This record gives sequence, C-alpha cells and structure tokens, in this order.
Amino acid sequence: MRPTLTIRRCWRLSLAGALLLGGCSPRLDLSPPAGDGAASDAGTDDAGTPDGPTPDQAPRDGALAADAAAVCRDTDRDGYGAGCAAGPDCDDDDATRSPAADERCDGVDQDCDGRVDESWADLGVACQVGLGACSAPGVFACAPSGLGVLCDARPGAITDEICNQRDDDCDGQVDEDIGGCCAVAEVRACGADVGQCTVGEQTCGPDRAWGRCSGQAPAVERCDGQDQDCDGATDEGTLNACGACGPPPRERCNGQDDDCDGQTDEGTLNACGACGAVPAETCDGLDEDCDGQIDEGACRGYLLAPGADAWTQPPGLNRGGPLGAGAPVNAAFGTVEGGVRVWVISGASLWLYEPEADRWAPPVPLSTLADQPAGVTAAYATPAWWGRRWGQDTDRAGVSLLRAGEVRVLSFQPTTRAATLTNTIVLAEAWAAQPRRPAPGDIRASLVDLGNTRGWWVGRPADLCEGADTTGPTTNLLVGDGLWSLESGACFQFFAPRGAGTWGGFALPGAPDPARLTAWGHVEAEAPAGALEVLFTR
Repeated sequence: MRPTLTIRRCWRLSLAGALLLGGCSPRLDLSPPAGDGAASDAGTDDAGTPDGPTPDQAPRDGALAADAAAVCRDTDRDGYGAGCAAGPDCDDDDATRSPAADERCDGVDQDCDGRVDESWADLGVACQVGLGACSAPGVFACAPSGLGVLCDARPGAITDEICNQRDDDCDGQVDEDIGGCCAVAEVRACGADVGQCTVGEQTCGPDRAWGRCSGQAPAVERCDGQDQDCDGATDEGTLNACGACGPPPRERCNGQDDDCDGQTDEGTLNACGACGAVPAETCDGLDEDCDGQIDEGACRGYLLAPGADAWTQPPGLNRGGPLGAGAPVNAAFGTVEGGVRVWVISGASLWLYEPEADRWAPPVPLSTLADQPAGVTAAYATPAWWGRRWGQDTDRAGVSLLRAGEVRVLSFQPTTRAATLTNTIVLAEAWAAQPRRPAPGDIRASLVDLGNTRGWWVGRPADLCEGADTTGPTTNLLVGDGLWSLESGACFQFFAPRGAGTWGGFALPGAPDPARLTAWGHVEAEAPAGALEVLFTR
C-alpha cells in the first residue's frame, strides 16, 4: 500500500477584506486505495472507525522531508547549486562557473571538472616567433580572448640588411640586395686624381664590405680658388651675388645697390618710404607710422556713452592716466555712487577716470583697496542701487576682483575709497558642478550686466533657470576670443559660449577689436539712464 498525499486548501478572510491563502498544510493520507478489502479491514474497529490516528493527526515528518529535499540553493542563478535538479555548483557566487559552462583559457576551472584550461594541450609548450635576427623563444600562453593560446614571445627589432651573413631584416633571406659585398681581404684601387683628390686603395673587411679609401676623398667646396669637391671646377656655388667670396655686403639705406641684387635700399626704407625709424604713433588723429591706421597703439581707450550709436576715444582717456604713462590696464570696473566713475587697475596702482570731465585723478596703491595685492586680471562691480532694490540699506557698491582663479568680493564706498573684504571665492570650486565652464585662469575681462541694454549677452535666464527673471543679472567673462555669460541671479548656469565679435556693441562704428581687450569698465545707472562702457586694449 502506498500512502497518498492529499492537499487541503483552506482560506481565511483578512481584516482588510482580502482573501489570503493560509491555515492548512499538505496532509499525508495513509488509507489504502479503494477496492483493497484486506487493507480496508485492517485499520478499523467494529464500528468502522479507523483505530489509528485520523489523517489530521497523522505524522508529517515525511512531508517535511520531501519539502526540504525540494529546496534548490542557486545563488548565482546559473541552474546549479545545492539541492538543485541540475546538480551542485563548484562556485555558486560566479554564474560563469558551472558544469554546463564552456572552459576558457584563463587559469580558472569554468566547467567544474576539477581541471584548469584542460582544453589546450599546447599551454606552456615552447614556441618561437620571428625570422632571422628577429627570432625570439617563448611558450604558449592563454590568449587575451580566453578562446585559445598564443606564443608569448616578442620578435626582435628589424634592422637594415647589411653584408654579414645574417638575416638582419627578418624576411627569411640573407644579405639580399646588398651591393658591394666583397671577399674578405680583397684589395682594389679607389678614388680619382682630380682637383685635390688622389688615388688610393681599399680593403674588404671581415663584414665583407669595402673599407675606407686611403686616397684623398672629395670634400665640400670652399671659396678659396681650389677644387675641393674634385669636379674640375673651382669655387662653384660659393661666390656671392657680387662675384666674390663671403656673404654679399648688407644693403644700407644710402641710394646704392650694396648687395648687388639690382635694387637700391630695398628692405631698409621704413613704412613711410624714408630711411630711419618709423615715426611713433601719437593720439592726435594722424597716421604718423604710415600703416593706414590712425592712433592705433597710442589710443587704447574706447568709450560708448549711454544711448550712443558709435564708440569714441576721448583725448583725456588716452593721454592721461596709465595709458599716457604707457602702462598696461589689467582690469576696470565702474560705479555710479557720487557720480559716474571708472576705476582702473594697472599693475599695483588704482586709477580713477571721470568720464564727464574726461580726466584722471592721481593713482593710489592698489593695496589701499582693502589690502589687495597686485596681479588682478579682471574686475566688475554691482552698484549700490541694485542692492537697495533688494532691501539693502547701503551706499556701497559690490566690487569683485579676480586674481589667480580667486575672486575677492569687496564692499566699496567710491567717494571715500573705503573698502572691506566680505568674501573670497575659488572659482574652480564654485563652478565644479557646472556642466560647462571656462578655465578661471584664462579670464581677461569681466562685467556684470543688469539690464542687457546693449545686448552683451544672448539668451534668457528663464531658459537656464526655471522661474528665473528674464532680464538678468548676467556676468560676462571674456576668455580668449570668446564670451562666456553666466546667469548670476537665480541658478548660476553658463549660457553656451560664443565668439566675442558677436557682442551687440561691437557692431557699432569705432568699436575696438575684442581680441585685443584687456579690461572692461561697465557703469550701469538705474533705468532709464542706461549703461556706459569703457574698454581698454593692448
């Protein structure tokens, strides 16, 4: 008699009203199959009641054992593991290793047969690569692909074939195509008795190549009346244009053809067609240096007044201050507190230019500006009226100075020149999360544009920052020949960079070349007064 396993399904209603399976287990039924009379009589009393435990009371050890045997532990899910129908696994943490895996040549037993790389009988067998002098020994090792073996030797370097009974160029041939191979100790005549050359002898050496000729060999022709190169001619190719030895005389600005080239004073006249140095250009509206340009290099300051449709070069701006002294302008920024002013940094000095009067004030050391050191390369300012718009009770401008990739932010009172350092920002750290950003060390000039009245930046902050004001502010950075615009009021994201020549104001007459800019003074008054621009070039 074989016991049968009867499954009882019991259901109970959860507190949430969902039907959940539970409350019952598989039951082992030990009653004989129907129709077996003997077995049927054996287990009942006179009343027909089973004299053993009821099915609900029957031992369940057999069912639990069957359940336990059915558990398959397959951690790497390759079909093999403890208790799995496919069989055990030799490494249940690596799905690439199982009895069903293909063996690879990599020093690992992938197919779990206790052997490593058994499919490659040549593994470790000696081998050789290359021909002739390039031949090198090695052994067969697993290929990088793991699908086969390769000889691990590296052939030697190929050299030019020489006459030495060796295969120097590793092509399987010896001394092929070598002219002049001779018999060792053979002697022959050489050279020629022409000019300064003489006849001699040469001997075949152990390398089967002819040795050096004992006679005088041809040499480089010199301008001395002799035939050094033994071609039957004297001093050929050595005489100068004037038919003499040595270099021709240098042309001088004297009305004569000193270098014998048929021209007079060529290469000695200046741009104005005269001897001597070209007159220096001065800021006077004339072309002193005769190059077709007026005041270039002398006038290096440019001004664009609010509402103006052309750039000007005010005389006071170019003839005084650091420009008049021939000093470079490193950075500039503008303020409107107490009047329109442009502050210029030149080396270790701070200069003040007053556009309305077209004049410069005497410089002061830059260190007086909150103890700022030299080396500032760019600067910009935020006017006090902008701070008051956002609830700040102040008569001070915010001035930012860039030096060595670091921005120092000052609170600046233009009238008294009193300044306080309020913050220091390392741009590489501040911009670390920016998906695109310029190199801080390449910034040549900068400004903060609050109203974009000249169209210095292109795009809308709302396109970069969700919910941002569509009119700014924006920080413009001149980097190389390009402009980087940073939305600096909401999310501090960079617009895509563009060529500096695309800036709105540079399309106006008299605009300087943006590639030559070294500093930008942007003075922005509260609307509708507009902005004043003062640019400096090298």
